[in-house]
Amino acid sequence: MSVPSESDLADRFFAALEPFEHTPPARRMRVRIKDHGYNVIDERKHFRELQKACRESEEIAQALRDAGFGEIATMGLVPPSPATGLLVNAFNRMVEQHWMKQ
Repeated sequence: MSVPSESDLADRFFAALEPFEHTPPARRMRVRIKDHGYNVIDERKHFRELQKACRESEEIAQALRDAGFGEIATMGLVPPSPATGLLVNAFNRMVEQHWMKQ
């Protein structure tokens, strides 16, 4: 089984999160990410906001589990495993590709 590309994972993140874009936890997450900025340094902060949204909304957490991402809310980021690092990067590509355009 091959490892999915960062771009493929970013598209899966977007597909899983898009139905929730107007819910309060998702809106708060987007505002907090925007407040952090879109610098490479902030990528783990952005992923922490996704983790926070998963803790605030079981529906978002379940959608991400159903998309094959596992338990996002409880993933350790220090030190990140290679798989977690790939998810952090993919989530941030999704932010760049879809949310920065809006």
